[in-house]
Amino acid sequence: MPPHFFKCTEGLHKMPVYHINKKRQKKVIFPFFEQTNRLTQFTGIMFRNKFSKPVLFAGNGRIAIHSFFCPLFEAIFLDKYKRIVDIRCVKPWNPLVVSNAFFLFEMPPGTVSKHSLKKGDKLQWTN
Repeated sequence: MPPHFFKCTEGLHKMPVYHINKKRQKKVIFPFFEQTNRLTQFTGIMFRNKFSKPVLFAGNGRIAIHSFFCPLFEAIFLDKYKRIVDIRCVKPWNPLVVSNAFFLFEMPPGTVSKHSLKKGDKLQWTN
């Protein structure tokens, strides 16, 4: 695991997640988020009927996920500079979703369109 993974504290963060678009306009998209640790990263949003806060995963340049036992969600993959490199709507029971990324936010459905998130935009948060 990358060194920054261990610097992140797990659990619910009361710090906001910001969206910074290409015009450098900054706005809050979530007032808080959930941080995974080594154990909780294996389950993520599994076994939840629905969820309302994003779940953050830290990776090492390549992130692979599945959606067994998961509700529909949007996967936002980010590079090491927290820029969006890939956006996917992940349906339940998808065996493999892979992207070259350092961070992944699993977000509730509709987040991408509601906040006009696009590749190249930046997300910002404090660990």
